[in-house]
Amino acid sequence: MPDEFETGWSHRAAPRSSTSGRKSTVRERLIEFYRDENAFTIVEYAVAAGLIVATVAGAFQILGVTIDGIISGINAILAG
Repeated sequence: MPDEFETGWSHRAAPRSSTSGRKSTVRERLIEFYRDENAFTIVEYAVAAGLIVATVAGAFQILGVTIDGIISGINAILAG
């Protein structure tokens, strides 16, 4: 069976540790996340995606009401 160095991945996640060799705490990870500029980029993309989803959902809501009105009008004409 190939080891993790041959396959390029491991099924076990190694615990994250700080430079002192001990396991990092949640607080240390949050501070590291806050200081990482890429983290801000990820948050910005998440906020932008959320706004896009909200806008699309609102547009479908309005479009659905409009289409429902059109179909009701056609139905009333055909029922005549």
